[in-house]
Amino acid sequence: MLADEMRIFSELDFGRALFDDTLPPLDLSSPAIVLHTHKMQLPSRADMEHGHLFAELKAEKVFGRAAFALIAALARYRCFADRSRLDIFAADEASKTMSSPEAAEEIGTFIRDGRKHKAALLLGSHDAEEDFGNEVVRGLIPFRVLLRHRDSNLARRGLRWLHGLPTDAPVDEGLVKLVTEGTAPVTDAAVGVVEERRGECLIRDFQARYGRAKVMAPLVEKRAQTVKTTPTSSAGAVIGA
Repeated sequence: MLADEMRIFSELDFGRALFDDTLPPLDLSSPAIVLHTHKMQLPSRADMEHGHLFAELKAEKVFGRAAFALIAALARYRCFADRSRLDIFAADEASKTMSSPEAAEEIGTFIRDGRKHKAALLLGSHDAEEDFGNEVVRGLIPFRVLLRHRDSNLARRGLRWLHGLPTDAPVDEGLVKLVTEGTAPVTDAAVGVVEERRGECLIRDFQARYGRAKVMAPLVEKRAQTVKTTPTSSAGAVIGA
């Protein structure tokens, strides 16, 4: 049965990244690896929690769940392999990674054991309370950064996570206003955030000290310009390096 399942996925277009022997293998010795998951479908929370929906998952969602788990496992393997240098696993849009229970388990292991292997994890999300795993995993993330939220409810949730407060704890409304209006404020739809205000945020460091901060663009001009680019093409590989 397992062989039949693997054969089915190997014959699908999006399955080529994992099963096509004509494609070059992932080079884990590269100094930097970028895995593209553009347009990859993932099961929703309802899909995972309701048996009748889970039983009818489309092949694309089954593949997406497995692929994200594989990515997380590869990242942990690669980052834990050499203790002589710092390795970083950066996972933006953490809600996608955490939607795979197997990937979420890998993330939890990474957070618990990363310092022993000189490996760091960067998670990005709109809502840490929802997307950063369970309470234990969230509590093991000591360095926290909160950027602007235009929605006051999301700002409150972000502030509770920043300060390590319970999910139902009240939040200082002055801080809510600071996050929604006083941090990298949007001037208008055309201009967005003016150059000198970009990157403003609130942080909590490893010693639980709080303050305002600013993420700066690279000093190397070529890199700074690259950071400001936005891809225009909608095309992209399902998974690749």
